[in-house]
Amino acid sequence: MKFYKNIPIIGLLFVFLTFYSCDNGEMETPNYVIIHQLTEPQSLNPANSKGAESTVIYYNIFQELINADFEKSTIIPVLAKARPTFTPIAGTNLTEMAFEIREEAVWENGEPITGEDYAFTIKAIKNPKTNAVTNRTFVEFIEEIIIDPNNLKKFSIICN
Repeated sequence: MKFYKNIPIIGLLFVFLTFYSCDNGEMETPNYVIIHQLTEPQSLNPANSKGAESTVIYYNIFQELINADFEKSTIIPVLAKARPTFTPIAGTNLTEMAFEIREEAVWENGEPITGEDYAFTIKAIKNPKTNAVTNRTFVEFIEEIIIDPNNLKKFSIICN
């Protein structure tokens, strides 16, 4: 019976020891993001992803050339310096979309992001041997990608 009388004291001792064992030092800001999802993503590769689970993750870790501001109904540049310029190609039904990537756009290792990176991504999606069937329909309009040899951050997409 005496044990039951000591439960509040044991409980207070437990709470005190728990708080005392916590680090009272200054907390560092973590350099990671925690996203809780109900299911696992099928892929973390944006070229192969299909499903909302994957989309939520790669929109938080990858950036696009341009995006949409739905409140203002306009296109906003993200990795691109400005909105693309559109130029009809004379004598054809093709259009040239010109982009230039921002100077500060770099990979994790400090290497610059270039038009070659964009071209590689599109080629990977269009390759029939990759598992990018879902996203392939979104890039079917791209006929060719021309990279400026004098400035690898400038490139044009030839569209039909």
